[in-house]
Amino acid sequence: MKIYTLCSLLFFCFQLSAQDISGKWTGFLDQTKAAIGEEGYSDLWKKGLWKEGVPTCYLEIDIEQKGTAIEGTNFCTVYLKADYNASFKLKGTFEKNQLKYTTTEKTEENILEGYSHGFCFNEVELTYSEVDGMAFLEGKWLGWSGRDTKCAPAFVKLKKKLIVENTDKYQSREILIKEELHSKDKEIIIELWDDNREDGDIVSVKFNDRWLEKNTPLFNEKKILKIPLSQKENILTVFAENLGDIPPNTAALNVKYNGLNKKIILKSNMWTSEAIKIYLLD
Repeated sequence: MKIYTLCSLLFFCFQLSAQDISGKWTGFLDQTKAAIGEEGYSDLWKKGLWKEGVPTCYLEIDIEQKGTAIEGTNFCTVYLKADYNASFKLKGTFEKNQLKYTTTEKTEENILEGYSHGFCFNEVELTYSEVDGMAFLEGKWLGWSGRDTKCAPAFVKLKKKLIVENTDKYQSREILIKEELHSKDKEIIIELWDDNREDGDIVSVKFNDRWLEKNTPLFNEKKILKIPLSQKENILTVFAENLGDIPPNTAALNVKYNGLNKKIILKSNMWTSEAIKIYLLD
């Protein structure tokens, strides 16, 4: 029994180290908490480039992994001023769910006129995790702009959609009926939108066996779907293509039928999808 447990642990460790994190990761870098009150950052606050509650920078890294070694690029742009940005080359390692890399060369830097604050070289240590079909890298960022000049430390969070090997990625998802409606109308109208803060939710919508929408981003502006009812029992399902910035994926529907308006919120993730069942009355 002890030997079996040890082998299981060794296999599990091998699986972790064998994870390939190659590809493009996107997210943010936030120095604001550490930089408050520090000399050299006050102009960024005063001129509105940094604001409370908004991350410092949008961060994008593109990685190529060979064994445990990684190489790639790092692109950082100020969240509130996209043309204030810089690009770096990076090198590092990925072992036991830990990504460690250092920027080695600044390949481009665009600083706005009137600002003296440039972008820091940095070393990063991030922990890998997976949740609901998404992969995440989170951890600490330490930077420097000269031999003796340290930058305010930061927190980094990056994400990337996991590749689903199943040819029909929706087939394994459990369908949960949220509401049942009974319509005398042979055509209904559905408004589809994000009724909260726009957080990047993307959905696909299926009506019976027909796709109405594929990989459609949700915005506060409503999308109109006109749907004929040709059979007595119908199912409309919303499938999550991602989880957005605030999981789970949430879609608002307003169903217009029988002279009524029925608002329904459908929540989905990479394992379950909420749906509505619509009965056509004689």
